[in-house]
Amino acid sequence: MLALEKPDLVILDLRMAVSGRSMLEILRRRRPNVPVVIHTVYGGYEDDPGMASVDGFVVKSPDLTALVSTVDAVLRRRGLALQGAPR
Repeated sequence: MLALEKPDLVILDLRMAVSGRSMLEILRRRRPNVPVVIHTVYGGYEDDPGMASVDGFVVKSPDLTALVSTVDAVLRRRGLALQGAPR
């Protein structure tokens, strides 16, 4: 999919069928400039040296406010805007 698409941002879970950490490594090799937000139920990854290239961390919750805010902030830092988001 990374060969076909040019995403503005990737939201990545660390615990999925494929290791999220492995997917992050692949993503960084193939699309090093794409911002990545980690969205996971497990906290504490912010201090992991292997996560230094990540642009944001959000602990999963039924309320997606924190995720939307983080994605919006990361995109704004990159000069992009979140499509359809209320202002």
